[in-house]
Amino acid sequence: LEETALVGGEQRVAFVRELMQEAETRRDRRAYLEHGRTLLLLGDEVPPSIFLTLGEALLKEGELDAATRAFERARLAPDFASVENRIAELFE
Repeated sequence: LEETALVGGEQRVAFVRELMQEAETRRDRRAYLEHGRTLLLLGDEVPPSIFLTLGEALLKEGELDAATRAFERARLAPDFASVENRIAELFE
């Protein structure tokens, strides 16, 4: 499946999200974060909750810059106020 993401074209975001879910199920934090960083780099649109969860995981690992990028993407949500509140809670 990981090789599929390299050539997935329009479906690469779906493949990367699937890889993230598999890593989360296996509790493989390293793989989850690696695939999450890939998702950030792709720049495609995904649900803001994905970026909130990723930002939280990155923040727990001390990766402040990457977490900030994930939170910036989450802020594109229609429910801006609740996203901002959640981000503020995570930084407390």
